[in-house]
Amino acid sequence: MKFKRIILACVAMFAIGTTVTAQPDQPRREKPDKEEMIQHRTERMVKKYGLNEAQQKKLLALNTQYAEKMKPMRGRHHRHHGHGPKPGEGDVRRPEMTQEQRDKMEQHRQQRQAVMEAYDKELQGIMTAEQFEKYKADAKRHPKK
Repeated sequence: MKFKRIILACVAMFAIGTTVTAQPDQPRREKPDKEEMIQHRTERMVKKYGLNEAQQKKLLALNTQYAEKMKPMRGRHHRHHGHGPKPGEGDVRRPEMTQEQRDKMEQHRQQRQAVMEAYDKELQGIMTAEQFEKYKADAKRHPKK
């Protein structure tokens, strides 16, 4: 009798599992365009730091101005997402970076830092001292990579 229950439970789990995987995937959302991303960032900051309408307009202009400058380097960061050799398949290491590659990376880091400092300076002119302090505290907690 117990054997029949075990078999019945296995069949039920198999049926549920195949039903779940047979469901059509959710349609993929289209990638938001640049203006939507700027608007979303502005709205998020307005809400988080309690900006008024005049500050919101200035912030939207600032975010629009810096959108292209602050865009991440797409396609250049190679993060490991589980691809490559599996454990036990040998020790495959990434080749060492050349001095030229390290110099380019450092140059990019310095350029990005200069852009962020300029953005922060203009943002400080838009926000009150309290709002800007909260922004800086958040930036320290969540540094950009």
